[in-house]
Amino acid sequence: MSKLLGGKNKHAQAMAAAQQQFAQVHGQWQQHVMAVQQGHAQVLGDHQRQEQNRQAKLAMAEQEYRAACATRQREVDEHNADG
Repeated sequence: MSKLLGGKNKHAQAMAAAQQQFAQVHGQWQQHVMAVQQGHAQVLGDHQRQEQNRQAKLAMAEQEYRAACATRQREVDEHNADG
């Protein structure tokens, strides 16, 4: 009897429409996730570059500091040797 009233056909159409809607929303969600992941990768890459630059500047500053300390120590040693 339900076949006469189109019950199974309506159900099949409703299921197909729901599945199509789900596929569309799921596709949009996947695109959003990919965009977020790409953004995260970009931020991570930027952070890594900045950290490398910071470490390079720190190494340079440490070398300058050690050279200045060595110069001062030599001056002190020379002054103490004279005195």
